[in-house]
Amino acid sequence: MSERDNKLNIIEQFKILIKSIDKYDRHYYYLDLKNKKKPALIVMQLSHTGNGYINGSYVNTSAYKTTKAGDINIKNLTDAEIIQLIDEAIHNLT
Repeated sequence: MSERDNKLNIIEQFKILIKSIDKYDRHYYYLDLKNKKKPALIVMQLSHTGNGYINGSYVNTSAYKTTKAGDINIKNLTDAEIIQLIDEAIHNLT
């Protein structure tokens, strides 16, 4: 199983998230909020290498290294950390 496949299996456990794939085969996951016009982007740019980001706007980023935009790179995160961050983002948005 590839690095990305492992991360996809983890992320797709969250049935509430909506999946989108761009023309470069990067995966994006959104949370559709009934009270907002636009769905909230939770996981972005998950590529074939297993590299991707969790939107730092919806989680506590103090324990993680972030990009200039404030997003958390998931390339080297453990399965438990990814689950915890996505769960926190969903909880904070709902």
